[in-house]
Amino acid sequence: MRILTCLLLGISLVQAELVFEKEHLELSPKPDAESVTATFAFKYTGERPINVQEVDANCGCISATSDKDRYVKGDSGKITFVFELASKEGKQSNLVWMTYTEEAVGGKKPAAKKDLGPSGEDPNTLVTSKTKSLNVDIDIPIIVNVEPKMTTWEVGSKPEPREVKVTMAHLTPIRITEVKSSREDVKAELKTVKDGESYIITLTPSSTEKKRLGMLTIVTDSKATRHKKKLGFFSIASELPKEASGEPVIPPTREALRR
Repeated sequence: MRILTCLLLGISLVQAELVFEKEHLELSPKPDAESVTATFAFKYTGERPINVQEVDANCGCISATSDKDRYVKGDSGKITFVFELASKEGKQSNLVWMTYTEEAVGGKKPAAKKDLGPSGEDPNTLVTSKTKSLNVDIDIPIIVNVEPKMTTWEVGSKPEPREVKVTMAHLTPIRITEVKSSREDVKAELKTVKDGESYIITLTPSSTEKKRLGMLTIVTDSKATRHKKKLGFFSIASELPKEASGEPVIPPTREALRR
């Protein structure tokens, strides 16, 4: 019982070292935003000073930094992250973390990250590195919506036209200025339903005798860079598309599109 109490006390002390105002953030960027910035504020309550070894995230679209490299008891701090929206849409869940080590009692300088042992131990401090993880959920509004994302024909079927609907969810009109098919044998034609709000793109293959993968490029006059170009995809395939089976459509790779 005494051992269990000591273990629980030790876990509690580790968790209490970094006290965050919030460990989970939910963000909703503005429609025209190119990036979103937010911070995790915290207070350090541990007895021994700590040195930050790394601040990172699970996505290359995020840059994360701490405001200082060293914190002592009573210090306030923050982790700032910047999420580049680029072409991302909808709900995005991400992880941000800070790895740190405690300073030695004698004041020895902590080892650099590259000099840490295989289990994260610092040979100068004899203290295992610790990591604090934080969650960020970002709901990115879909301003230029393309449906369906993947247009399909079955191999050997009649090469009938297929429609792709594009709608704009924005207070300011966004117009399509150009549509282009990556395949010469699949024609793309644009029709305006309501200027600045809704459009129909008709895709028509010259033949469905061979398997094909292609990309539809939609160019707009949006002032926001990330809404200037949207992509759709099309295929001539012998298998049922995932979209028809209720599974999400995964865009083809660039290598597949070149075939």
